[in-house]
Amino acid sequence: MEAFVRLVIAGLMAGSVYALVGLSFSFVYKGTNLINWAQGEWFMLGGFVGFTVLEVFHFPFWSAIVIAAIVIFLAGFGVYRLLVHRMVQRGAKLLDVLLATIGLSILLQNVAMLIWGTSVRSVPPLLKGTLSLGAIIVPRQYMIIFFTTVVAVALLYTFMQRTDFGTAMRAAADNPYAARVVGIPEHLVNATTWGIGAAIAGIAGVMVAPIFGAYFFLGLTVGIKGFAAAVVGGFGRPYGALAGGLILGVVETLGAAYISSAWKDGFAMAVLVLFLLLRPHGLFRAEAFD
Repeated sequence: MEAFVRLVIAGLMAGSVYALVGLSFSFVYKGTNLINWAQGEWFMLGGFVGFTVLEVFHFPFWSAIVIAAIVIFLAGFGVYRLLVHRMVQRGAKLLDVLLATIGLSILLQNVAMLIWGTSVRSVPPLLKGTLSLGAIIVPRQYMIIFFTTVVAVALLYTFMQRTDFGTAMRAAADNPYAARVVGIPEHLVNATTWGIGAAIAGIAGVMVAPIFGAYFFLGLTVGIKGFAAAVVGGFGRPYGALAGGLILGVVETLGAAYISSAWKDGFAMAVLVLFLLLRPHGLFRAEAFD
């Protein structure tokens, strides 16, 4: 039982990473009815920005989070204004934007490879060491990630439901024409939404890089599992991304321990397939692909 509890906690810690990336997918979809497949690459670039700020310039960890959030927010904002906005004006739909951002993700991987190389870059953690909970030992950095994920879900849910910008964001997504009629700058709101979604993934990259390291291929695996977390929880639901990420983390950790570690990634994908077959709207019944 003690070993089982350890595995569950390890799964929850890993799942919080997927949840944070899934949250960025959900936020962008909720605000614009579009999917940005490059969210994983914003995560990867966040790790590299963190490496640069911490190891090259020797700034404190909090400044790496702030700088990564600003830089990647501007990148996400710019991608919408320069690429997605033009596509939407020409009648592009969700699938068209999804395919375009798949190409963008490949481009960003190659840009990262040219700037930082192909080797894994080590990033110092915010908190070193482990935390002992009886017989259970958890790395402090994982605890920070878990705490950050829970706080981010609560803040984004409140932001979307309780603020004027959140209301404008949901209005622009639900009915762009009506939003324009009442004076909501739809495309500016959408660009800001893409920027915030990118910043969330970038912050996640800074937080996770001390555990995995920063390398150009990092965003692919984590991005796929973040997308799966968003789908399992209910696309467009912040709390759904949290639930989906935790479920994926626990399932893949238990599966790797009791069946085979070689199939670790496959267990998470099996959960995704099962949900698509049995409950395609996710745990919280979001209308993801209408």
